[in-house]
Order: sequence, then structure tokens, then C-alpha cells
Amino acid sequence: MNVPLASAGFLVSVILIYRMTRRSISPQIPGPPSHPLVGHTFQVQTMKPWKYFEKLWHQYGPILKISLAGDDIIVLSDPSDAEELLARRARNYSSRRPLIYAGKYRCFSHEL
Repeated sequence: MNVPLASAGFLVSVILIYRMTRRSISPQIPGPPSHPLVGHTFQVQTMKPWKYFEKLWHQYGPILKISLAGDDIIVLSDPSDAEELLARRARNYSSRRPLIYAGKYRCFSHEL
């Protein structure tokens, strides 16, 4: 038996089982049913994702949860909700590491 191939297969199996059995962020947040492993990855259009999110907003409301490649994402459709989380409650999220594309590669500050 090929040991590296068996080890790789075992590792992939462990990762898949972990991702499928871990607890969701918040099960009470509404959202469309997702496919195992890929979630909603192939349903979100790459060129016009706002159309998909608008459809979900009409169906599930201003706060919803989707899954992209195994990662749960909370989508806020109401600007006042986004302001509440990002401005008024920024202290709760300031300990997270900054996103490089949001800080370094901004197009409006011409730092590209």
C-alpha cells in the first residue's frame, strides 16, 4: 500500500468530517439550505452577486446566513445594522487581525 496516498486520504477525510460536524455560528439566523461541503459557492454569481443577495433579502429578511466553501458568512442588508456593528460596536471586533485587501489595497485612497 502506498503510505503517502493513504496518509493524504486520511487527512482529507478528517478535514471533511471536521467541517461537516462543527457547530454553526448561529443556527437561529435564517438562510437558504446549503449543499454539503460547497454550501452556496456555485449559487453566488461572480459578476453580479448583489442580485443573488437581493433575492435572499426578499425571501429571508435583512440578516441572513450563507455558507461559502464550508465557511459561514452573515450578510447584513440594512445599512443601519452594518453601522451598528462596525461603528458603534467596533470595540468588540477590533481584536481581530486586519484584512490585508481592505487596508492595503484600497482603490479610493489610491494605494494600489
